[in-house]
Amino acid sequence: MKIAIIGQQDFGKAVLEAFLARKDEVAAVFCAPEKEGARPDALRLAAQEKGLKVHQFKSLKAPEAEEEQKDPSSHERFYRGAGTRPNWSRPLPKLLIVSGVTTAATLNDVRVMIERHLPVASRTNEMWRYVFNELREAALGDDAAEFSSVLDMALSLEGLEWA
Repeated sequence: MKIAIIGQQDFGKAVLEAFLARKDEVAAVFCAPEKEGARPDALRLAAQEKGLKVHQFKSLKAPEAEEEQKDPSSHERFYRGAGTRPNWSRPLPKLLIVSGVTTAATLNDVRVMIERHLPVASRTNEMWRYVFNELREAALGDDAAEFSSVLDMALSLEGLEWA
């Protein structure tokens, strides 16, 4: 997943490290400018150490900050998700029938299947968190066929029969 991090100090650094450990692509880091005599921002230092693009604006509402946030070349997925509501009614490329569980024709049907029919232990494992993130991206406009491939693999790995 391609993201931008907005944060500061040790917590922001921990978030950055967690996303990088998951192999997510960090497009940019936004943090507040340090005040004279204050300790250096741990997030800024970590981002610069990793060669990431760092922005320090007094306000994210400043014209230059807003312009940077609109740059589709480096932040398209992040900002599309920030200002767009998911369209859960988007259809799946093909009807999905999960034996003994449900039939899914839309992204919302899949969301309901995950939230109501998958055991909590399964929903919280890394694979299903990834599937849910991809589901959300599809609801925000990503390719639903690509999401279906991810879902097909997850169902197969889970040992569920589906058609």
